Amino acid sequence: MKRPSLNLACYGIVCVIVSFAIGPLLFFFGLCKCAESEYWLWSGINSIPAIVLSLLLCLFVINSQERLSRKKLSLLLLGFYFLSFLDLTFWLWFHPQKRISHFVFGFLHGPIYDRYLPIDMGIIYHRAAHFFLGLGILYSYLARFYLVKDSQVKNYGGLSLDGSWNHVKMRFLPLGLLFCYFISAGLASQYPSVGQGASHLKEVLPETYEEELFAVHYIKGKDDKYVKAARNLVLESRFHLLELIRILELPHPSKVQIYAYPSSLTKKLAFGGGGTDVTDVYTPSIHIQLTSQIYRTLRHELVHALGSDFGFHGLGFHPNMALTEGLAVALAPELRTPDLHEGSYELIKSNKIGSIEDLFSPFFWKVAGARSYTISGSLVSYLLESYGSHGLKRLYAGDSFLQAYKMSTEQIIDDWKQFISEKSQGKENTILAEAIYRSPGTLYERCTHSKPVLRKNAMKADALFSRCSEI
Repeated sequence: MKRPSLNLACYGIVCVIVSFAIGPLLFFFGLCKCAESEYWLWSGINSIPAIVLSLLLCLFVINSQERLSRKKLSLLLLGFYFLSFLDLTFWLWFHPQKRISHFVFGFLHGPIYDRYLPIDMGIIYHRAAHFFLGLGILYSYLARFYLVKDSQVKNYGGLSLDGSWNHVKMRFLPLGLLFCYFISAGLASQYPSVGQGASHLKEVLPETYEEELFAVHYIKGKDDKYVKAARNLVLESRFHLLELIRILELPHPSKVQIYAYPSSLTKKLAFGGGGTDVTDVYTPSIHIQLTSQIYRTLRHELVHALGSDFGFHGLGFHPNMALTEGLAVALAPELRTPDLHEGSYELIKSNKIGSIEDLFSPFFWKVAGARSYTISGSLVSYLLESYGSHGLKRLYAGDSFLQAYKMSTEQIIDDWKQFISEKSQGKENTILAEAIYRSPGTLYERCTHSKPVLRKNAMKADALFSRCSEI
């Protein structure tokens, strides 16, 4: 078995330079407007353990080249990442949480729509545990090459070790790293940002109110405001569920678990969606923040939860997001001017939307949410109003437009365009529509997650400037 050469050390140096030098260069030349503090924080959290993992994989490649062909080696590496992806998918799909700290893929914070990314020590401890685990495996792998008798110690590629180091430190250092791993993992488990499964969420939200159709999980808090908010949530949930079940004609709907968090911070750390309300279709469960106001997104999320009963071939939702979000928007429209149909007419008239057919593809995410949700909601609402829920449920379950409605997609879209054109005649909503649909969308915004931090820093700087002016 060939010993690792100086190439491994060179590779490690290159990894560090690439990981931590790109950011400063972008900042220096003004190509990135992100908050530098956030860049260094998240680079450290995700990049340092990743460098150790990359060194481990590099070591494996270097010492497998003589025994394995390039094709087999490539297949092994692809298999490793594929299995890691399956592991990631398992945790995110079969558990309610939509955030995770993964050994291979790092920390994934949740929905892309969230602007503010809070952090607690649990995330740091957990990534530190990944670092110690990777370092322990790497060191143990290296020890296989250098743990030899004193007389056999030589210099290989510029790396040499004496016998005392071989027989003492190389034996006990991996144990020390393993100890650090368990300590870090144990500390991380005490924080809400680490942990998967419904049982973990019930530790955060210990109180439960349960009915036949749903259950609400919440926390009482120090005063009764959370109890009052939970009571309002129960009343609204009961009303919306009964009405939606009637509209969709669902004989035996699944019981919906409703997790109501006391703050967006708790929700982001414990679940993964802070400012974004999210439905987990596998449970099914919805995750919202307790409030004394009307729950604007509750009905929308309940549609997603009920739709899991007849989602695409048992998947729980339709992979065509125009249908998934369109169903929720159609059954939970916002009361505003212009409405869904009038807004869609204005979007098409002003060319703020490209091809309608593109929405029924992965290009759905390229369009701003306000625009894509309005168009898809209007179309699904038209189908529901014109043909009832039976065909719509067949479409959502996986049938094509032709199978569900005996009409082609193009014909349905043409009929819908004619419908919204007739509904919008004599109504002038151009100025309102321009204000509502002006934003191009999250994917086109620069440095989205840095804006809350930069805004906070700007407010501090403004306050400091005011004090200086007074002096």
